[in-house]
Amino acid sequence: MERSTATLLRDCCSSARGSGRRSRNARLLAQLAAQQWWGAQVMAASPSDVWVTDGLARYSEGLYVEQTLGKDGLNKALEDFAVGALMFDDAAPIADAKRLQPESEEYHSVVVNKGAMVFHMLRALVGDANFSALLKEFYARFAGKTARIQDFEQMAEARLAQPPAKEFKGLGNAPVAAAEPASLRPFSRSGCVPRGVPEFSLEYVTYRTKKGFRVVGKAKQDLDFLRMDVEIEVDTEGNPEFKIINIAGKESGFSVETFGRPKPNGIIIDPHNYILKSSQKLRVRGIIARGETLAEQGRYYDAVQQYQRALELDRTNALADFRMGEAFFYQRNYAASAQSFRDAMEGAVDSMTRWTEVWSHIYLGRIYDIQGDRTRAVNEYSKAKQTADDTGGAQAEAEKSLKKAYVETGA
Repeated sequence: MERSTATLLRDCCSSARGSGRRSRNARLLAQLAAQQWWGAQVMAASPSDVWVTDGLARYSEGLYVEQTLGKDGLNKALEDFAVGALMFDDAAPIADAKRLQPESEEYHSVVVNKGAMVFHMLRALVGDANFSALLKEFYARFAGKTARIQDFEQMAEARLAQPPAKEFKGLGNAPVAAAEPASLRPFSRSGCVPRGVPEFSLEYVTYRTKKGFRVVGKAKQDLDFLRMDVEIEVDTEGNPEFKIINIAGKESGFSVETFGRPKPNGIIIDPHNYILKSSQKLRVRGIIARGETLAEQGRYYDAVQQYQRALELDRTNALADFRMGEAFFYQRNYAASAQSFRDAMEGAVDSMTRWTEVWSHIYLGRIYDIQGDRTRAVNEYSKAKQTADDTGGAQAEAEKSLKKAYVETGA
């Protein structure tokens, strides 16, 4: 482990690229490579300690993505981890993994994905340089041996006692918070023991001062989960300003000074996603992910129930409508399927779900072909072509369907 974990992962995954093209499976390969260290070499002492190795292997995948694709790539990976953690967040406390069936969906949610987010939170506490040194030390000390949560905790506490390296700028571009007594126990208790994931809210008022503005308010979390310094982003009439507040318990008061005038509803807690937290967006994504898992098992009725739950929280979610359309399609409920695909095309999308439009057109074309309405089918395939979206080989699929009508599977 002389080089960084991310560098070693990059080298291990380099064979997954061809002629400069990145393999779709590079992230999976990164995680599998990391498991050679965290799990194969450094082993968990008991089922209750396994989140240390499995969570670290998953987070190492994020380190690989960060080095190859930058912060934007890491943020996408972190969102995937968070969504995975929310799928079954109430199944068990992370440190009580022995209650979960290994390799089950619940296990991957609580141990692997939530474990990865706990390591990201730790990285925010100790700083990048200390975190990298901690992983190297952990491997050197426990390679070929078993490790407990307490072993890692003691080593992390020693790192907390050291100031971050000079190049570390704190969370985001906020100043490094004042040093506090070196203890990881509030972090480990809050990050590992409880079920569930907290949701945060802010209440505040803004006052004018001689030098600018003062924001005084309360940070609330629905669970008594987190006890640590957290970054907030204040969107002002000038440049965004980043500050550090302390959260401890369900309600924590704070007061910060800004140069620019804060905009209404312009304060975001943890803008760089250093902590695992819930939000409506992530909850909806987690519910959809549960439905997708059920659909992969052929349990389409149960999958539809999950998509309906998601739509109850976000009626315009295009991904939930699209997945609902898919489930109905494979149940051969074509009328309901067509309506869901139409709803998907009218729903709200982001950069990660725009592909639902092109595939909704393709599925609608297939439905019309099955019903013998070739004219309307061709119209849908043509609309799919007009999107120019080639996600999942959509353009080739649309072109093929324009030349030859889709035939119902098994018909």
